[in-house]
Amino acid sequence: MFDQGATPAPPYLTVGQITAHLRSVLLRDDILQDIWVRGEASGVTLSRGGHLFFTLKDSDALIKAVAWAPLSRRLHAKLRDGQEVLAHGRVDLYPPQGVYQLYVTEVLPVGTGVAYLEFERVRAILDAEGLFSEERKRPLPRYPTRIGVVTSAYGAARRDIENVLSQRWPAAEMVLAGAQVQGEGAPASLIAGLELVAAAGADVVILGRGGGDVESLSCFNDESLARAIVAMPMPVVTGIGHETDFTIADFVADLRSPTPSAAAMAVVPDRVEVAATISALERRMSRAVGGVVGDLRDEVMQQIRLLSRSSPEFVVSTGRQRLDEATTRLIRAGTSLTIGRRADAIGLAARMRAQTPPVERHREQLAWAASRLGQVVRRNLVDTRGRLGQTAAQMASLDPEKTLRRGYSVVLAGDLTGPVVSDASQVSAGEHVAIRFSRGSAAARVVTTAPDGSSRSDEVGK
Repeated sequence: MFDQGATPAPPYLTVGQITAHLRSVLLRDDILQDIWVRGEASGVTLSRGGHLFFTLKDSDALIKAVAWAPLSRRLHAKLRDGQEVLAHGRVDLYPPQGVYQLYVTEVLPVGTGVAYLEFERVRAILDAEGLFSEERKRPLPRYPTRIGVVTSAYGAARRDIENVLSQRWPAAEMVLAGAQVQGEGAPASLIAGLELVAAAGADVVILGRGGGDVESLSCFNDESLARAIVAMPMPVVTGIGHETDFTIADFVADLRSPTPSAAAMAVVPDRVEVAATISALERRMSRAVGGVVGDLRDEVMQQIRLLSRSSPEFVVSTGRQRLDEATTRLIRAGTSLTIGRRADAIGLAARMRAQTPPVERHREQLAWAASRLGQVVRRNLVDTRGRLGQTAAQMASLDPEKTLRRGYSVVLAGDLTGPVVSDASQVSAGEHVAIRFSRGSAAARVVTTAPDGSSRSDEVGK
């Protein structure tokens, strides 16, 4: 039954061995290494070395407790004999005395301590669900028109919020939902207030109350209230207590403000700043519009000049001027030719009179010459009038205004400054054209084209 080669176990354990074994058991227990203990403090003593020693007890048992310096001095300031507390720490065994004791890291009064533990429990749950994430938070409306306020109907917080809203942004309507802000029924009352302002169509909601101790603010650590804030269809801004106070409601809100007044300032713009911004924008817009109008005016004047040079009126007036010049030149040429032929006839007659041949023969020659001269002059005049008439007819046929008055029109590609369209192949369906009439013009869009000139448009506007 026994291994002859093995070393037999000793028939006893030393005190040190028992103590070491018990200590190893304690240290392996996760519960005992991170524990809150509730009990009445007694024998509270701060040693010369700065360590705090006391005992926690209840009706069934007691446990020694110690807090090492320098933490001990902070804990000693809020620990008194006979006070019921919650102490946090780890359980370990002190070998020299063979006793187990609580090594303390925090001490809280029972009321505050229970609230703190509940706060930590709810915070851990909601944080794990991502409800504290900044990515979940919603932006506030820039210019709200209806602001929901959930707070005590008779507290200072309501007056502070009303004063700030009326001074900074009186255009917004405030919808008040009076609620209980401390005590047992406060969470349910606050949730009902949130539902009321949501039904009223608020753009943003302020959840607030004035300052108070940790216990009076504990209703804002309620898990149901936190989830109601998250479920609101609009952003929620908290302004609870003072700047140093933090609640679960602050963590889940879309924005946390240190006070109710600060919350009101956060949800509305300052009308003075907005008015100054609008004035600055008006000045900038006026300068910009003035520059644009000036540029457009210059462009319009340039287009008018270009249009005037290419308009039918300009072409007609230019043609008329050229016709007048041609007519003048023709008249001058005819007159000069007549005068020259007359001078030739007079000279010829003089020469004839100077000749010695018989007078009758010279008279006949002179009569023949005069008759011939008249024929030449008349023929030249007829030819000259014919050429002048042809030129006038050609000039008249080139008068666009005359053609337009007969019901015809001129089609220009693009706008009135574009080239004349004389062939359907010059335009395509969907292109815009300009139509010049005898009086006025129109803009049109080509729907279809055909080589026989049957193109049509379905959009015409002056």
